[in-house]
Amino acid sequence: MLTEVLVLSSLGQIAVIFIAYLIAFAGRRQWSVLIAFVTHWRGADHMVAKTGETLSVVALPFIWLVLQYIFGLIAAFAGWPHHLMTVTVSLLTVWIIIRLTAVLIRDKSWAKAITIGAWTVAALNIVNLLDPTMAFLDSLSITLGDLRISLLLIIKGMLSLAILLWLAALSSRMLEQRIRALPNITPSMQVLFTKLARMLLLVIAVFVAMSIVGIDLTAFAVFSGAIGLGIGFGLQKVFS
Repeated sequence: MLTEVLVLSSLGQIAVIFIAYLIAFAGRRQWSVLIAFVTHWRGADHMVAKTGETLSVVALPFIWLVLQYIFGLIAAFAGWPHHLMTVTVSLLTVWIIIRLTAVLIRDKSWAKAITIGAWTVAALNIVNLLDPTMAFLDSLSITLGDLRISLLLIIKGMLSLAILLWLAALSSRMLEQRIRALPNITPSMQVLFTKLARMLLLVIAVFVAMSIVGIDLTAFAVFSGAIGLGIGFGLQKVFS
């Protein structure tokens, strides 16, 4: 009997969540038009217009969040079960925050990847499945000598490397602008310094990512030395 009650309460909450989504989906265009009307009047500041465009991106989850929050308050006031609705409000809030943050990233591919990754981690944490998921991913592993490689380690390494490579690319662009602004350096030397800086930042990003995931960098000492020697010979023409 208790199981049937729990199932019915869960189905009722899912129905309410779905109804809130349908209403939000139907009203997202009206919300976008309203935001555009408020923030794009003649002579409006560029920042105001940009803010309006950003808010239009989260039209659907924002309306869904407001409706879901209201329905949750009604259910709590009436004493009805509302756990699923509360979880949905938390997930939508995190999604909106992450989506608004990702808008600041110019590269759409990076923004999409960061949004999906951050929301997945946040969602697993909200529903208390983050630790079991990490334990499961860590159990999928192979051992190569003294090195244990798990799926969790690979995911951490890929995420760390992606973030560090993005930071390296951003830093290299800033350095390139600074170098090009120096008046006493010839164009050829500017190109040389720019390439060296980019290469150095990329190498640092790779080694830092390997260090973050716990890979012993001393195992790559001979390999990195050989690569450095090859790069040195390869850059002879560039220096000349």
